[in-house]
Amino acid sequence: MKKRHLLLLLIVSALLGCSRHSFPTQTMPPAATATQVDGRYEARLLETAAGPLPYRVAHFNPDSLPDKPALVLYLHSANGRGVDNIAQFQRQKAIDSIYSYMLDHRMNVLFLIPQCPADHNWAGNRNFPSYLGPVKELLKLYADSTDRQHAYLFGASMGGSGVWRMLNECPNTFAAPSFQILFNGPCRVWKYDVRMVKMKVR
Repeated sequence: MKKRHLLLLLIVSALLGCSRHSFPTQTMPPAATATQVDGRYEARLLETAAGPLPYRVAHFNPDSLPDKPALVLYLHSANGRGVDNIAQFQRQKAIDSIYSYMLDHRMNVLFLIPQCPADHNWAGNRNFPSYLGPVKELLKLYADSTDRQHAYLFGASMGGSGVWRMLNECPNTFAAPSFQILFNGPCRVWKYDVRMVKMKVR
């Protein structure tokens, strides 16, 4: 239990520490290549009623622990939209920070990184409809094989707004969230009142 709480705290610190790289005025890291991504994450596709959801998955369990793994879900920013199952890694330094921490500390964790299509938005706004429906289906897919008491939600920019909406619609799903929101245009996510999120950090 303490180990997983430590995992959460350090990953949050890593995510916040990488936030400065998200500003367009600063130098961005190079886009991930197919080879770089494929070497670490398995590519999968979930077909849902709302449309297909490409996603990547990595399972860390170096000690072959019998317990169900914790679940970490990461929602990428707007520049990662598409259907190639690669672009969601572009300019997302937090993914590398989370990955490295879990690997270095030999955590039993299932790490999911879905990709939002170009004509949608995680939370939804005046220009693009929400695509959180397929993400909820993804969570259901892994609900029985992961520790439901230790599911963590992360997001950056567009993904950060998706975190807010997900918390409003699924307040009892996650043990704790972390997000970074930086966007220039109006987004309907602000209609979701933070005070209405009824969740307990576990």
